[in-house]
Amino acid sequence: MNTLIPDMKIWPVEEMVHEDEFTDRVEILRELDQWIAAIQRMAAPSTALIAPRRIGKTVLLDRLVNTVFLKPEYKAVPFYFKMNREKRTLREFLLEYATTFFRQYLAYCEQDAMLFSNDSMSLNKLASLSTTHTASQMALEYIEQFLERYTSHDEEDALIHWDAFIRVLERLGSHSGIRVAVIIDEFQDMQTSVYNMPKELMDSKDRSEGYGAILLANTFDRQAQSRKAPMLVSGSAVTMVFRIVMGGPLGGRFDLMYMKPLSIPDGAALLHTTLKYYGQGQTISIRSTILPAIIISLWTPRPLQISSESRKRPWQQRLKNSMQPT
Repeated sequence: MNTLIPDMKIWPVEEMVHEDEFTDRVEILRELDQWIAAIQRMAAPSTALIAPRRIGKTVLLDRLVNTVFLKPEYKAVPFYFKMNREKRTLREFLLEYATTFFRQYLAYCEQDAMLFSNDSMSLNKLASLSTTHTASQMALEYIEQFLERYTSHDEEDALIHWDAFIRVLERLGSHSGIRVAVIIDEFQDMQTSVYNMPKELMDSKDRSEGYGAILLANTFDRQAQSRKAPMLVSGSAVTMVFRIVMGGPLGGRFDLMYMKPLSIPDGAALLHTTLKYYGQGQTISIRSTILPAIIISLWTPRPLQISSESRKRPWQQRLKNSMQPT
């Protein structure tokens, strides 16, 4: 058990904005919450979240995971994987992906938010976890099976092992009764960052444009049809994400959900709220924030967040800067 400071809120995912700054996303957050709740009755199709760059998709997903994690009655683990552009071999990625899944699965079953976010926890350490939770015990058995195969094979088995492992999420959910919501941010990077080759060969050529990378997103063709472990994917390269989920092996397997820009009234409310923290003692009414909100809605690419740099400046300077075309 974790010893916490009384009344201290521990989230499984560290959010990038203050709770009060989360604005105008109640409706879509509710839709996604209901999507995860529907997994238990196998009524949630795989979905792609489509929106322009810098509009706050990651912030939304962070809040979704934090919200659903605290709802064990959903019996659906929010498996949250944030993809990045770091190049690695498929064997390396397989271990990273599997470790993240098992850690978050066990954390949800045990309702341990600190375990969920503990990136330093290795799979071997997870395998030694003591638990009486039935689903957790099943997960530990799957960890043992994974480690046995992983340690007894090399790169040549990586692709076959990967194909086998991505089915584990559905199988474990089916056997334990605790389903899985597979949430992947920056999904497009799965096409350019993982290489099915030895590390020496991967490092021997320039891979800056993803040359020689395995199109890993395409391997989710069966996973995308699962109703016990459906997928929710998003990414900053909107066109590429759209092409991946609408064409090729994944074509027709994803529903689309669109995320609209921040409305002008909510932009005004956001400005009014953030001035409490970053307005340097200035007082401003809701009415007087309408014009700045209109300009921000037209110019800024990030309506959900105000950057750390802009927080350091008075709101008048931010308004003046926002009026200068880029």
